[in-house]
Amino acid sequence: MSSEAAHAELKAALEAFFADVARQKSVTPPPPLLPHFEIIDRWQAKNTAHTSPQLRHFLQNKSYQKALHHLEGKPVEGH
Repeated sequence: MSSEAAHAELKAALEAFFADVARQKSVTPPPPLLPHFEIIDRWQAKNTAHTSPQLRHFLQNKSYQKALHHLEGKPVEGH
């Protein structure tokens, strides 16, 4: 998988995670978040070659908003 395709896959996973986080208080039962953590962790394990040190740092620290901003090319506060 190319670096670009890998990053697109991670971006989609992060967007799905944040969509379910936003729905946590509005639906019953709330959507589970654990599957998202597992998907993101599996992505990170298989794509270390495609991961910049900064993105790796964000993922390791579960700073998913920063990771998403990094992938979108937006400024990341504190970095």
